[in-house]
Amino acid sequence: MEAEWNVIFRFIWSCYFSKYFWPADGHLNMSVLDLPYNEIVVTGCSYSCGTEMNDHLLPKFGSEDERRTAVWKWCMKNLKLKSKKIEDLEDISNSYWSKLERQNSWPALLQKKLNIPVTNLSKIGASIGHSLITYLEFLKNVDKDKKILTIHQLPYMARMHIRFDEEHGRIPVLPLHADSKSTFGFAREHFREKINRVHGIYKHRVTSKGYVKKHYWKVLNRLHTLSTKNLIKNFYIFPGPEETLMSTSLECNILLKDFTDFRSNYPKGKFRHPIGPAFNTDMCKIIMSTCF
Repeated sequence: MEAEWNVIFRFIWSCYFSKYFWPADGHLNMSVLDLPYNEIVVTGCSYSCGTEMNDHLLPKFGSEDERRTAVWKWCMKNLKLKSKKIEDLEDISNSYWSKLERQNSWPALLQKKLNIPVTNLSKIGASIGHSLITYLEFLKNVDKDKKILTIHQLPYMARMHIRFDEEHGRIPVLPLHADSKSTFGFAREHFREKINRVHGIYKHRVTSKGYVKKHYWKVLNRLHTLSTKNLIKNFYIFPGPEETLMSTSLECNILLKDFTDFRSNYPKGKFRHPIGPAFNTDMCKIIMSTCF
């Protein structure tokens, strides 16, 4: 009976929230909302970076390499970049495009709706290991008096960050890269030996019995422990049921159990990222109705 009343209460609360906090014009009614947090932190991968949200601005492309070229050409034209070294032009265009995408991400919309800072630590291609590293760096400088909410949009289990070299540090490796000739832009011939070494390490790890699951649970447990230690409220977005099962013993606060299924309800770009305002709006609604 108690479980039934909990369901009824959440339904009534959702209706109240939709009517008073998120009216038809899309603007949050701050006058009736006393926010329990004064900062939100987001970790995650490209699904929290706004990736492909602006691709309608680009000329047609097919592959990832063609998309990178399209981004570069668009920035050359619209930023009126002068002739420089090709590497400098790529860095400038990639940095600008990344900033443009983040402005159209759901964390950016959340900040706009709530009018409180949202620190977006997500990165394209990130693994759960990368989320841990960036979160640890954030906690080093955090104000202990701040009331912080952390939302961990967890990447897929098979993603890893592997050391590339002294200059570039660790780089993301995804299953789709393991048999290709490139790894996130490191496709130039003078990187070939390093790329082959990284791919070899990745293949060894994913084929080692139990390694991937043990590593994922270890990092997830570390993220959870960090939040408990620092008195920070954590909510998790799991990529799928398999990863969600690992959280059972940790008593995690779960926003979404199957982010892959959730994303399937929205239009997608060439590389299957959700595009359009509905995805961002619905993400914000879920966070507001669950975390506050």
